[in-house]
Amino acid sequence: MAEPRAKGEATRMKIEQLTDTLRRLVAKRQALRDNGASWTELERNRLEIVRRQQELSYALIASHLPVQLAQAA
Repeated sequence: MAEPRAKGEATRMKIEQLTDTLRRLVAKRQALRDNGASWTELERNRLEIVRRQQELSYALIASHLPVQLAQAA
């Protein structure tokens, strides 16, 4: 079992990675719109943004859970 500090560090890293990924996806969406992308391309990008936002939400919640609750989850 990972120590709480190591697990917290891993969660912070995941949050940073997801935030960076979301920034890139949003920038890509803006470029797609600027370049007249098809509905399918925009929808694919939108769905990826939604998935990453959900992952980020779960990671943020986990980062604020007390250690005992996080271990039970």
